[in-house]
Amino acid sequence: MKYIVFLFFLMFTSAVNTLEGQAPRNLYDKPLNELTSNQTRCLAMGFGLTQFGECMKERMMPWIAYGGGWSSTFRWSNTKIDNTLHGGVTVHLTLKGLDGIGGAVNGKATAHAYVKDNRSTTIPAVGGISYPLMPKESVEAEFLYPVRYTPINPPYTYDSFPDPDRLSVGSLWVKYTIPFAQDPETLKGLVPSSLSFYNRNAQGSVSWNATEDELEAGPYLGSQFSETFILEGRGQDFRITSAAVANPTDFPIFVDITLHDEDGGFVATARMSLGKHETRGFLFREMFDNNRMFPKGRDFTGTVTFAVAEPGVLNPGPNPLCVATVFQRVGDSMGNLKVYPVTRP
Repeated sequence: MKYIVFLFFLMFTSAVNTLEGQAPRNLYDKPLNELTSNQTRCLAMGFGLTQFGECMKERMMPWIAYGGGWSSTFRWSNTKIDNTLHGGVTVHLTLKGLDGIGGAVNGKATAHAYVKDNRSTTIPAVGGISYPLMPKESVEAEFLYPVRYTPINPPYTYDSFPDPDRLSVGSLWVKYTIPFAQDPETLKGLVPSSLSFYNRNAQGSVSWNATEDELEAGPYLGSQFSETFILEGRGQDFRITSAAVANPTDFPIFVDITLHDEDGGFVATARMSLGKHETRGFLFREMFDNNRMFPKGRDFTGTVTFAVAEPGVLNPGPNPLCVATVFQRVGDSMGNLKVYPVTRP
């Protein structure tokens, strides 16, 4: 039964990492010659500007699950990993669906959740939430379950209720901002954030706890894994591997997913298309059928590469990047496998 739930969970969704290499976005509508010195320096340091002119650094967690027995917890501390300037930073969390769309449509929420955190005593139903943190302060925000909306006076008024039995999945957009007068250097050297998720059964026991850590997005990412060929009769040592690939850019991309065996030999390739901010998750054994994934008729051991197609007609963006994560279930446990940037295949 657990295997069936695991299959549904992963095929319905995706999984993840955040990105240091995401192309910065300048959403401020002022011309460059009208920017302040801090705003100019912000862009020169590789950060972006919000629509209000604040210096920002953006991240994307392309996997989050809440409801239906699952919950996800975001963690971040305003702490430095180097000796760069330290100051106040606000972290903004925005829920999005698998299609990359968040917020509300015609007054009805598309990706909202009840959130419990260590910074307040309330549990609001939100599509986004912000936490201003001074140096050394930290936040832990748990996304509990989706929101069910009942129309009262549509499209203007809806009543909200918890919907704990419904599984909701998508991505989490993370944005760090600083005050206008603050030096942009305070956005450098911040410790990575993380997103943990776990399943709780009817008796309240927790299982399948896994944590996604920040990882630099790039045109080429890789991971190493193994996959069980025949599951029946394997006891608790069988391996089932899943992955998710997300598009952190504002343009559509194509990503080639390629398997190589332990000897470096080519096994198979599949191409995936992703729209703006879209996330797609899959099981490797579903994306590559048995003949393609197990050509030797035995367990697969090797590597996977996620490669974004070069800029062009298919990838019109100036800097196409992807972000990916890999999860593996071994028996009744599940964890995150390392994903790392690699050179061009």
